[in-house]
Amino acid sequence: MRRSIVAGLIAVAVCISGGFGPTARAAGTWTATAPMSGARSGLAVGAVSGVLYAVGGHDGGGTFDTVEAYNSLTNAWTMKAPMTRRSNLGVGVINDILYAVGGVGNANVVEAYDPAANTWTAKAPMLNARGYLGVGVVDGILYAVGGEDGGPPVNTVEAYDPTTNTWTTKASMPTARFALAVGVVNGILYAVGGADQQVVDLATVEAYDPATDTWTTKASMPTARSYLGVGVVDGELYAVGGIDVARAIYSKVEAFDPATNTWTTKEPMSVGRFDLAVAAVNGDLYAVGGHDGLTSLNVVEGYATLISVGGVAEQPDVTTLPSAARMSARTYKAYIFGTVLAFFAVAGAATRRRKRHTSDKSANA
Repeated sequence: MRRSIVAGLIAVAVCISGGFGPTARAAGTWTATAPMSGARSGLAVGAVSGVLYAVGGHDGGGTFDTVEAYNSLTNAWTMKAPMTRRSNLGVGVINDILYAVGGVGNANVVEAYDPAANTWTAKAPMLNARGYLGVGVVDGILYAVGGEDGGPPVNTVEAYDPTTNTWTTKASMPTARFALAVGVVNGILYAVGGADQQVVDLATVEAYDPATDTWTTKASMPTARSYLGVGVVDGELYAVGGIDVARAIYSKVEAFDPATNTWTTKEPMSVGRFDLAVAAVNGDLYAVGGHDGLTSLNVVEGYATLISVGGVAEQPDVTTLPSAARMSARTYKAYIFGTVLAFFAVAGAATRRRKRHTSDKSANA
């Protein structure tokens, strides 16, 4: 009797945690889930009522209007109503409505998606159109942070109030940057990583308090990188994947605890990638799509935080691509879009360095 009760509780826990369908594994490890229908990088993701929505993106040949929804209980993706096509946008969720903000291709567009009606509605544009930005939500207000507007990176911060459909300028971020990631923990917005005007990848972490409209510098990430993803689980901010100026493409994951202002290395993804999207659903972290240096990906992995039913596999920590001269911001963005991927074919196969990891054990690239 007791054994059956325990088994039942485990089954319930798998469902509550997201569970990755029938392939749930140990807490603190990554597990492959159902892939998206098509490969894309530069996408954005958000969760509404336990369902993950992946919107927009590109594949090196053009931007997408694609919207897909992932149900972790069935481990399946479903196509939804398309939005205005764009990539490298930001996404935030307020009252079960998903907001798609800015982006490359249509930087002035802000749209709201209602999953219940499967419809998109145009909203007031940002005061400063931009892509490569970060987006976070605090107390029902959406914040659009950094990015670039066709020139150098900006430190612009704007706040959107859905009740009035208006944008307001807020205190500028101390560090101008693009291709950053944003997460919110306990009402504080954290801007993580990115690249500056010289296309130097950053380890910078800055925290914004909407209550005082002020920014504070926090402990830097152990690994400087841009085009990373960020998700928040149980009060910790996870920085996932990304790329650096040496063309190292990371699978590594580092977690920031705001309570102690410290970073901890976590289990890496099985696939090194940048220009990916990351979000938390039902207490688990999902890394969606991205680029591995050769092609855009439809790969999706889930990071279990609540279930412990398996082991840990050997996984790569970083993929180092052939070194190249420092690129201008324009060339760097072209590289991200796949227009100079021929470089990799000429340079040869990427090298890989592997390390064995255990959950939460520190590792250096």
